[in-house]
Amino acid sequence: MTKKHTYRTLVLLLLVLATLFLGACKPSGEPRFRDVEQLKPENRITHMEMIRQYGALRVVTEYNSISYFLYRGQPLGFQYEMLQKLANHMNLPLEVSVSNDLERNFSDLREGSVDMIAMNLTVTSRRKQDVAFTEPFLQTRQVLVQRKPAEWDKMNQKQREAALIRNQLDLAGKVVYVQAGSVYEARLRTLSNEIGGGIDIREVNLESERLIQRVALGELDYMVCDETVGLVNTTYSPQLDVGTPISFLQHVAWAVHHRSD
Repeated sequence: MTKKHTYRTLVLLLLVLATLFLGACKPSGEPRFRDVEQLKPENRITHMEMIRQYGALRVVTEYNSISYFLYRGQPLGFQYEMLQKLANHMNLPLEVSVSNDLERNFSDLREGSVDMIAMNLTVTSRRKQDVAFTEPFLQTRQVLVQRKPAEWDKMNQKQREAALIRNQLDLAGKVVYVQAGSVYEARLRTLSNEIGGGIDIREVNLESERLIQRVALGELDYMVCDETVGLVNTTYSPQLDVGTPISFLQHVAWAVHHRSD
């Protein structure tokens, strides 16, 4: 399975999300820049008006095998193709910046440096306090990424399963890595409390795919990511296992400016 094939299997969601973004950005009174916030409500302009005044749709996305990547010098990816369709629908040029720093991306959205974060963002109550979300376009769950045992391809299913963590209780005493600023740390902390503690959670400034690669290379033993990302990476690194869920199904959406009443 090629990267190009993988993202095209997801691109069927394009038209639905393109219209939903417009719904999320209908007149809300939320300005692009902080100085505009001081204006009286009757003098404010809408988010959509500010986008059109600027003359382009400014979006930040992440660089990985699903969202955005270069293939023979051409930008491709699920998020990128959706954004192109959306910009065409709005009759606006598209300005895409790439950043895998989640905390920075949310800060840029709040400050008005970008109009949207086009990433597979898990919708949580905590995040809703700071930003608004489009309607969910995907459901996923958080999974543990671990290596299969040595010579796994010579084992039967029962032998492989016995060598893997399948019970979440067995995470006690294990070091598990997550991307800084992601929702995975909070989920692991909750899980650690639920099982009586003991999970050593390490937040690092590396995107999920980099952490997955380090697990594949044997540099790390465990990390947590979205199942969608994990499954894609098992096609490139079949020695990886992503069959142990850490969370229930969760909604995934894009983030836009928080709507004001």
